[in-house]
Amino acid sequence: CQPCPRGYYGMTSAISNQCQKCPAGQYQDELGSSTCILCPPGFFSGFPGSPQCSACPAGTYSEASGQTKCTPCIGGTFASSSGSSSCSKCGSTHFTYTGGSTSCTPCPNNTRTISDRADGINKCVCAFGTYDVLGRAGHPCFPCPHGAY
Repeated sequence: CQPCPRGYYGMTSAISNQCQKCPAGQYQDELGSSTCILCPPGFFSGFPGSPQCSACPAGTYSEASGQTKCTPCIGGTFASSSGSSSCSKCGSTHFTYTGGSTSCTPCPNNTRTISDRADGINKCVCAFGTYDVLGRAGHPCFPCPHGAY
């Protein structure tokens, strides 16, 4: 009898060798196992019979165990490294241009975002006490003159 190979599980006996592929989202890295293991958060297995899970690439995440694919971070969030189980918010002074980002971009001088998950430079608006001569979002702002706000 031969043990079940890596990526497979089952029962091996003198009568039969009943090995089955581990389902997508699971793996088995040992020979002769009778069970498969769920890929942990931040990792995935996209095909049956995997001997190991792959880390989610930077800019993506998998929140739960047993995932078959990773999800891109939504606009205004990022995952800077591979193997992320969640995405981080950019905060009130940064934004992303697209989803699936690995970092955030700073807003122009004296601006801040409308929310902590801004998904475009147009979400950067003048901070309190500053103004933009043309009144456009996404452009540098200047301090208000003395006595104005």
